[in-house]
Amino acid sequence: MTNETTFTPTSVTVFTRKHALLLYFCGAFLIAWVFWFLEPCLRVRDRLAADLLIKFGTYGPVLAAMLVSALSNPERVPTPLRLRLLAGGVILALAIYINWPTTAWLLSTHGTLLHWILLAVVILLPAWVFFNVRSGLRGVQDLLHSLTRWRTHPLWFVAALFLMLVLSLAGIPLTSLLTGQRLAGLFSAIGSSETLKHLGLTFFATALYGGPLGEEAGWRGFALPRLQKRFDPLLASVILAGFWGLWHLPLHLTGYYSQVFGSPLNGILMQMLSIVPLALLSTWLYNRTKGNLLVLVLLHTAVNVTSSIVAPAVGMYITTTVAVVLMVVFDRMYRKLPAE
Repeated sequence: MTNETTFTPTSVTVFTRKHALLLYFCGAFLIAWVFWFLEPCLRVRDRLAADLLIKFGTYGPVLAAMLVSALSNPERVPTPLRLRLLAGGVILALAIYINWPTTAWLLSTHGTLLHWILLAVVILLPAWVFFNVRSGLRGVQDLLHSLTRWRTHPLWFVAALFLMLVLSLAGIPLTSLLTGQRLAGLFSAIGSSETLKHLGLTFFATALYGGPLGEEAGWRGFALPRLQKRFDPLLASVILAGFWGLWHLPLHLTGYYSQVFGSPLNGILMQMLSIVPLALLSTWLYNRTKGNLLVLVLLHTAVNVTSSIVAPAVGMYITTTVAVVLMVVFDRMYRKLPAE
């Protein structure tokens, strides 16, 4: 005899599994867009609240993925509470440290209740994601468990952290050759970057609040494996890149990205074009590491931080495109993966 029980799917579970991708994309867009379209209403009179809303919106993909995963596989699994508290506690301490200047400012200025609520949510969000790495729900645990998976070949961590930096630096001579800009001037701009002066803090703040942690479990952890069941990695990446780029639309339309991209139309076009190589690179690393989300979070973080150190330019786009094309050809990303 056995004490094991068989999980019986409910009608909600069956419906969610059948329409998982559609529900995920709708949720990812809805959560982010609600807060991102609210942000301009607060930008002029309450900059802090507006910035906190932007950070909350970046968690749309992971929140949607967790919700759909919980509904599609709500089977209960035993999990040690101490492991959940350890993972969540470490990230909570990091989030408090990152947000301490904001906390200190609110204490000195007697911030409003809205400020404190938004700040508390922003601090708790990344910790809550890591707390659920060992979730008691099978679907959520299956989605997030690799966020703490260190047992991956070190080469992949090195690639995630430094590949985009190498490609960007290699593109500087090309930029100088094609645009006529002085090579010394391009390199001196890197040395004067403010990011380099606070690299550690910037890296972790970007990981938690610049998109990587809030997005990767959704785009790569949830959507990509389901797309790859239907399409080859190349086509799956291009399709996902379309959704990923469109997801940023409110940040262009509301002018949040205006200092980076200029006009909304220019920004949308530039981001849609640049996001395809990044999506292909992410897919390649995802498949090579057997779905390690920690590697993907590090890659996404490194890409964002690198762009603030080495300004994106024509040379970088050329080197990145060449690298991605070689990767697609030699890794045969145009072939559908085996079912297993």
